[in-house]
Amino acid sequence: MFRVSNILVALILGGVSFLTFGSIEAGRSSSYTCILCRLSKFKTSLYGFSHSTYDENECSLWYARNVEPAHAHIWDQGTCERLLNGFGLPIGWACSSSRYAIHALAPSTQMNVYQHFQDRAAARALFSGLTDAKSQNDRLDQEDETKGRLIVRSIQDWEIAGFPGTWDDWWCQWWEKHVAERNEWIAWTHAESNLNFQEWRKLQGGASASAK
Repeated sequence: MFRVSNILVALILGGVSFLTFGSIEAGRSSSYTCILCRLSKFKTSLYGFSHSTYDENECSLWYARNVEPAHAHIWDQGTCERLLNGFGLPIGWACSSSRYAIHALAPSTQMNVYQHFQDRAAARALFSGLTDAKSQNDRLDQEDETKGRLIVRSIQDWEIAGFPGTWDDWWCQWWEKHVAERNEWIAWTHAESNLNFQEWRKLQGGASASAK
């Protein structure tokens, strides 16, 4: 027969163990994407042991059929990691402000870009430059945004426009327009106008038209 005191001790120890294992960080769950084919990888680490699962999508499947049947994946980690307790249950998040560029681009858009490059090796080279390690600290003309983020924005606008012309022509035109708009923004901030930027911009356009 168990004594009542033994039962109480067991319950207390069990409760303490439950609270301890339920509150400590014992592992993490991280997501990755291959910047070339956009295959997703989910890696879970718990007590020093790790295992990974993979998730195909339309881009990764199309890439294998039309670009490379097999390739060495270039993994770029997602922005956030899920923290796991001693039972492997989520207890929070750990996020980074980096690892942004490629993750902002939908796999379907990336697949469409491949299809609008005559030289798919050139498209592959474009995407291979969008890793966090390569693009995070790369700036264009003292830009606040990284080159990788600007390229992703330009790709998204290229898709919205219906993929006119070639990527090289589009990027040159897009960059010139971006620089002009940025210079207008700088001029507006220096003007200390009571108008918002869009109103001030319209006024400047009207003044330019009158001058002509």
